[in-house]
Amino acid sequence: MAYYERFDAGAAIYEASRPKLGDQFVKIMHLYHPASLHTLVDVGCGTGLSTEQLAAHAQEVIGIDANVRMLSIAKKKTNHVMRFMEGNSEALPLSSHCADGIIVSQAFHWMEPQATLQEFGRVLKADGALFVVDYDWQFMLGAKVELILEKMRRQLSIWLTREGLDTRPPYSKAGHLTSLKQSRVFRFVREIHFSQWALFEARSLWNCELSKSSVQMLLPQLSGQEKAILNSFYHQLAEVLPTPIEGCILYTCYIGLV
Repeated sequence: MAYYERFDAGAAIYEASRPKLGDQFVKIMHLYHPASLHTLVDVGCGTGLSTEQLAAHAQEVIGIDANVRMLSIAKKKTNHVMRFMEGNSEALPLSSHCADGIIVSQAFHWMEPQATLQEFGRVLKADGALFVVDYDWQFMLGAKVELILEKMRRQLSIWLTREGLDTRPPYSKAGHLTSLKQSRVFRFVREIHFSQWALFEARSLWNCELSKSSVQMLLPQLSGQEKAILNSFYHQLAEVLPTPIEGCILYTCYIGLV
């Protein structure tokens, strides 16, 4: 199974529950690429969550993903600024030196880094910029909520181990900075940490855990009793979160300037 096929079953739940980039990232993008952004490319765009946000900051935004089901959702968002294309990070369906910026949001760990970065170097303009963004799954939500999510993750881990399902992406996020440096594509490389506050409610938090590709592969293997246990975590979350709360997401951004 190709890595992107792991997300086939969860495209809709991914669209409904995954966090967006947020305004803090946009400020960082403009700080490190203050020139006019005509064309931005969102590689590994999934359902277009990050592409939507980028559309307000460029004249053209192109979302690219290898997963057809994800793209079917993304393409419904097409407008005069946004368009979406099927493609692989190692062979982008774009001409050379056409992009002011490339953004990879919560997806670079699925891509072979060196082949991908060389391809990014081909597509970026001479003064272009790459922004690789990841978030920490341990959202800051308060102890009551975090304890329920911790129990849910422990239970999912037990089932995943039983079914022999690998939860690890092929490339470690810890290696992103080194990969950018070793590529020799960029004259400037930096790692930045930032945070973003967002509203969370019980259903979105529960769905966010279920949207992970390994969990989507697990769900068909669960018995009725096990699915009831999984549903019980939602009811626990709903009990302590009768209304939405504001929580904090911790991000890491890896920047490469050509």
